[in-house]
This record gives sequence, structure tokens and C-alpha cells, in this order.
Amino acid sequence: MLDLANLSVDLKVNLKNVRATSIVSSILVIIFASLIFLPSVAFSQHYTSNRFSRPDISPNATIKQIRNVIGHVKILENEYLEVWQRDSDLSIRIVDKKTGYVWGTVDTSKANEFNQTWSGIASSIVGIEVFDKGGILKASGSGAADALKEYKINGNSVTYKITFQSVGITLTFKMSLVGNHLTIELLSNSIVEGSEYSLATVMFMPFLGGVREKEVDGYIFIPDGNGALMRFSNAAHYLAPYERKVYGKDGGIDDMFEVNDLKAKRPNDFAVEPPQVLISALGIVHAENASGFLITTKSGAEFSSIVTYPSGIISKYTWGTIKFIYRQKYTQRTSRSGAGIQVPQKDKNIFDAKVEYTFFNGNDASYVGFANYLKANYTKGKNETTVVGNKDVPVMLYFILSDIEKGILSYKVKNVTTVDAIIDYVKQLKSAGVNNIILFIDGWQKGGKSGYKISEYGFEDKVFNAEQRKKLFEFSRAENIKLYFVDAFKKVTERQLNLRAYEVGINLSQAPILEEKDDKTILFNKTYYFNAYLAIEKLTQKIAFYKKNSIENVALLDFASTLYSDNRYDNSYPRDYIKNQSLKAFEKLQDNLNFVAMKAPHDYAWQYADAIFDIPVNNGQYLFLTDTVPFLQIILKGSVPYFAPPMNLSFYSREDVLKCIEYGAYPSFILTEINNFELKDTGISDIYSSQFYDWKQEIINIYKEINSALSRFLGQKIVDRRTLQEGFVVVKYESGDYLCVNYTEDPKEFENNKIAPLSWKIIEARK
Repeated sequence: MLDLANLSVDLKVNLKNVRATSIVSSILVIIFASLIFLPSVAFSQHYTSNRFSRPDISPNATIKQIRNVIGHVKILENEYLEVWQRDSDLSIRIVDKKTGYVWGTVDTSKANEFNQTWSGIASSIVGIEVFDKGGILKASGSGAADALKEYKINGNSVTYKITFQSVGITLTFKMSLVGNHLTIELLSNSIVEGSEYSLATVMFMPFLGGVREKEVDGYIFIPDGNGALMRFSNAAHYLAPYERKVYGKDGGIDDMFEVNDLKAKRPNDFAVEPPQVLISALGIVHAENASGFLITTKSGAEFSSIVTYPSGIISKYTWGTIKFIYRQKYTQRTSRSGAGIQVPQKDKNIFDAKVEYTFFNGNDASYVGFANYLKANYTKGKNETTVVGNKDVPVMLYFILSDIEKGILSYKVKNVTTVDAIIDYVKQLKSAGVNNIILFIDGWQKGGKSGYKISEYGFEDKVFNAEQRKKLFEFSRAENIKLYFVDAFKKVTERQLNLRAYEVGINLSQAPILEEKDDKTILFNKTYYFNAYLAIEKLTQKIAFYKKNSIENVALLDFASTLYSDNRYDNSYPRDYIKNQSLKAFEKLQDNLNFVAMKAPHDYAWQYADAIFDIPVNNGQYLFLTDTVPFLQIILKGSVPYFAPPMNLSFYSREDVLKCIEYGAYPSFILTEINNFELKDTGISDIYSSQFYDWKQEIINIYKEINSALSRFLGQKIVDRRTLQEGFVVVKYESGDYLCVNYTEDPKEFENNKIAPLSWKIIEARK
């Protein structure tokens, strides 16, 4: 039964601290908190859902051998691995010499559930998809009977030449064995196409590690959002596999919005964009802490997708791989209204594809082991204490100074938060024990948050003139508070760019790249994507403005989390070029500013991020995903400070506070001085609860708890994470101390220590 007395306490909405002028905003806070909290009260087993992690597989579980080398011949060997091959279909076997475990593609001669096409793919070293002249997609694999197969061994590498006769496509690629790594590289100039078919995609060893239903205890790790697992299971009737582009959609070719075909009255205004794939990696584990391998992309990540098929789609096998995209379909417009037809790209993407398979055994064979392995690639030489200090954890307060508002006849700039108010709020919080505040300032630009011109640099004098800037700078220096100025260069409103001056991005259909909401009554229902190359120029040029005006720290709102090509017919820029030019811009920022924060950046930008905000804390929760795991956090913890999404917008409940603690994520809040009802005609009308006094006590309470839990781990890396029971997780830091988090309503125990319900506890390492 729902306990209303306890519920009113847990909602923690202290109406006594709410000003009379904020009645509407206060009601929204109550409704919002209730909607968030009620489901977790009504469903006490919420922690058993795929928003959390299932208990780990027993460390004493024996691994079942499902492949062997019978009928195969050894072609490569070093001290770690052996590679075996069957010449008839190029079926591959990889033997871990330490454990003797055999990895391999599917032996389709013994699996009669595949049709002819998929039989040739499931056993093969390479599978392809092609388009015919009518745009119909067709698949084939090197295991097909009509595929001509040649190979030549040279030391510890093999060069393959595969000709898919039925479609007139020839690929030449090299497989190399170095240490516990197996790499496959396909150079773009080695692809030969015929006249009838054009190459669409390439997958190497797609069924390596594939498992038929539950014949092995294990899972596929998928980098969806912060991280997800797809455990091997019995076949089910899923409608579609998981296939998502690395680094999100490419607006230069992908549709950025779709017709609302939901069988409901809910418009797309309320649809949430699925989490992006921020890192090009996929792992497969057969018996946790026994055997596993990780696939990473060394070249061509910008043109790749993560692909996984749960058991029940195509076959009873669960399998996953990284797919390289050479061509895809796009919408070619046939009318001004936006209607069109789907056609394949005429020219293929030009890039060299390279994947690396790294094999693990023992305790490293898990998603935790994979994340620990990747740390050296992304976080070498970095420590978060350089940014946040080593005493108290930080809280991010994101203040909006101004925004544009639509009046009866024209637009005007609306004051949202004054500098005096920010200074007052910070003093109140510090006096209450919120010791480490990082300020993010948005809406400081001339024209406000949604109205400033990307091509023009200046301050909004209504709220941030020279006197006010001086006051804020002096205050931040006196209080030792880091001050970040938020800037956006890519996703903009119609007021922020000139649509007739080549400032908008153009897709393959020669139309502007944009997202559009169904609700035409809101101020800006269209979001435009700035010309990608011009955005890089504008960011680089603005460095001089930052330095001239004593701006030492900048927060990039969209630059490192949005990657798209520009396909203007007379001057196109592919996705990899934009990425490489962005890296040069990041280097210049790093050389000229003190600190750069980035919103949910892609992995190529991590080395340039001194702080990360809005880090994903969930995945897409597709039905076939069984677990949410903090893969990104295990890689980054201790090296780069990262902040959870604003807790007053969509991320607030007792479970969410505990998840911040478990994930090592610091709290953030987006705040305003005026109440949210007054924002209804501005570009930020979707921010429904941000007035400071509505959240002051929550900021204090949440900060103090997270600081108590995480301050002792500042600068430390996570070395292990285990789910001992449903809703009970233990995280180990490099000091040897454990952080235990209990999401359940029952007490738990770890090493003779009691952990109270819905609570956490630090267990010190034994001396």
C-alpha cells in the first residue's frame, strides 16, 4: 500500500521556502516530483528492470565449449592466439592459448536454420550488402558457394581477395595477428565494383562469438548511451535488430525527423531522441570472467554502425558486429513540402576501414575489463583534481541570463537571471555547506540564448554589460569559483543564422538540415543545423573574442556531440573531414583557454574535454537490452569530472541520486531567477521548473549526500563493479575501498557490513 506520509517526506518539496511569486512553478515542481517518484513507490521491484544491472554470472561458472577446430587448418600463431581457417568457406577459428577456448563463426553445415544467403554470411570472414540499380538491398557472404576466395600468408598476416561473382564486387583486405589483437583492414582503393551493383556495407566476421539461444551464459556489450548488455536468451519475436550509427545520425544524409506514425495523439514534441553511440566498440563475453573479446574501430568509425541481432531475428543466434557503411539510402525530395523517395547514394563514402579484435580471459573478460582496457586510450595523463580540486566534489549550476521573447509586433530580449541574483544564490548555497560550485553561464550573448547570431560576437547589455561582467569575474575569482561560458555553434534557431548566406547545413537532397516539432505554436519549432565547416570556422575565430574579454573557460553545448556532413552540391564536406577539422579546433581551444567543458562528447573529443556535462546515465531501454551498465563512467572516472543531466529537469528521484553516487557522477541544476511561467513565450519554454528558490533546498540536500559519498574518491579510478544481487551493487576504487549501493527496500550485507535500504555505504580496504 502506498504510504502517503512517507511519500510527502521523500518528495522533499519544502513549500515554506517557495516564494509567493512562484506559485505556478511550485505546482509544477510538486507534479513533476510526484510523477517521477510515484512509479518507484508503486513498483518496488523497479531495480529489476533493464535500467539497472542483473546479478553477475557466478565466477565459478564453467564455460561450455561450442566451437572446435575440426576441419580447419592453422594459418597464424603467436604466444597468445592461434588462427585457424577452413578454405572452402573461409570459416575462422581463434584459439586463446592460455585457456584453450575456441572462438569461431557459425558452422552452417551443422545449422540448418539459415537460408542460403545467411548461411554464406554466418560462416564467413566477410559479409556485404549491395544495392542493385533499382535500389534493392541484397546480402552476400564469403561463405557463399559462388564467391571466389584467394589468400596469401605473409608472416603473421594474411591478405584475402574475395570476389562476389553474383554481384560483381571484389574486396582485398588484410588480417594481422599482433599480441592478443587480431586486426582486419580494408583500404578504400582496393574495392572494385561492377556495373550492376554498388557496395552498401561491409561486416567482418559478423557471427564471431554468436550464440544459439542460451547455449552459453554470457552477453553482448553494446555502447548505447552509457552502456548496455544484451544477455544470451531464448528466441523471442522482436520486430527489429539494434542498429545505430556511431556518433549519432549524420544530418547530411539521415532524416533528422520522421512523420509521426504513432498510433496515438502524442506529437513528436514529447518524443525523446534515443541515446547516441559515443564510442565505437562492441564486446562479446562467453561466461563472465572466463572468455571475451572486444571489437574497436581503428579507422572509419564515422561511417560505421553498431549492429546486434537478438535470438529470434533471422535465426536463433544472438550476434553482433561493427558494420561499415559505404552507401545508404536517403530521402530525395520530389516536392517543396518535403515529400520524396528513398534512393541510394550515388558515390560511395571514401575511407579506410580497420577493426581490431582484442581477446581477454580471466577477470578481464567482462564489460568492466573492456572499459579498464580502454582507459589508457582516452584518459592518459589526465586527473579530475586539476579541474575540481581534491577536497569536495563539484556541483554544476547552469544559469540562463537572458533569452529572446516574442512580443505582439516583434522580438525582444527578456531578462531571465541577473548577475546580482547569481552572486546572492551562490553565497546562500556556500553558507549552507555547498563548498565547490562550478558556474555555467548561458544567454550572455547579444540577443539571448536563442537569439544571438553565430556570426556575431558580443554581450547582451541588458543583463551582462561591462559593469556586470566585472562584478561576476571579481566574485568568481574571490570565491575561487570556475566560471564557464556556454556557447552553441551547430544546433540553432532561425534567429541565429542567415538561411540565404550559406550558413545552414545542406543534406544530399539539397535541403536544409533541420529538426521540426509538430507544435507550430511554440516560438521556435524548427532547429537548424549550422553549416558544419562554417561552425568550425566560427568557433576558431571566437577564440580571440574570448581572450580579449577575459573568458578563460568555455562550455561547448553541441560541438562535440553533433557530427554531420555538409553536402552542398558545389562544396561538400564529408563526416570524417568535419571530425578531423573539429579536432584541430579543439587543439586551439586547449592551447588558448584554461578549461573546456563539453556536453556528452563523442570519444574522439574526450582528450580535449576538461569536464563533461549531461553524461548519459541510461541507455535506450530496448526490450532486448537486459542491463544498463556504467561503461563510459568506468573509462572516465578519476580522469575527467562528469556531471549527470540536470536533476531538476528529468533526473530526480531517490534512485537517481543513488545512481549518481554509484556512477561517480556529480550533480547539476539548470536555474533561473524568474519563475517558469514567465518563460512561456521564449525559446526556453520547455524548461518547466528552474526557479532557484524552488530547488534551493534540494541542491543543498543532494550535494551534501553526493559529496559525502564521492569526495574521498576524487581523482581515483573505478577498477571493478559487481552486481551481487538485484538492486545491490558494489563498486571498487583503486584505493581498494568499496562503495556499496542498495537500491532495494531491504537491508543488504557486504563483508559483514550492513547497508540500509535505499542507501549507500563506504567499506574501507582491509589493512
